[in-house]
Amino acid sequence: MAIEDYFDKGYHIDRYHALEEDLIKFFEFMPLDFYTTVEERKRIRSTYLADLLLRIGSNIDIFFKKFIMSDGRCPVLSEQKEEGNLTWKDYKKLEEILKLSQANVKIIRTSETIYPFKNYSGKVWTEISQSDDNDFWWKSYNNVKHHGKIEEANLENVIDSLAALLLLICIKKHSVKLIYYDYLPIPSNLKEKLLSGRMKESKNIIITKLFISSIKT
Repeated sequence: MAIEDYFDKGYHIDRYHALEEDLIKFFEFMPLDFYTTVEERKRIRSTYLADLLLRIGSNIDIFFKKFIMSDGRCPVLSEQKEEGNLTWKDYKKLEEILKLSQANVKIIRTSETIYPFKNYSGKVWTEISQSDDNDFWWKSYNNVKHHGKIEEANLENVIDSLAALLLLICIKKHSVKLIYYDYLPIPSNLKEKLLSGRMKESKNIIITKLFISSIKT
């Protein structure tokens, strides 16, 4: 698949929507309203959540790779490496232009504001190493993926990783798929302009069933 098609046709948004719907199915049995603290959500673990964490992490990995290879702001990375050879260490170099550590997401059901690209101690993702404690969703994703540590696939990590994926979508949000899934909080007359191609940008905010997110890009 061409990189342009991946973003222009909104496949990254399709993937997010499917993942969020699967997490919502989990909430039918474990309502988020009853687990409103980080510690409570860390104790909720299952193979279903492990599968969801693996799929979310994989889509974050795909997004970063395709973003680096297609965005004009990443010439050093895109010229030095092939898409398949890019790693998390390379992705951290995007912080300078994306400022992901400053971006936040509000969980609608609990009214919490979270920062998916920081750990629970407030350390930003560019400063988190593999030797740090397992308090960052990306490390837990890798531990589940490579070492089968299913116990790290807890509800908190899944929420944080999905919120991180949503922030990435905010970076590449110029797709009619946002209208299809009703993620844009804008008047109907502006939606018509977006669909017709007469307006490429909307308010820099996305609202889904679970989250409200915005990012400065």
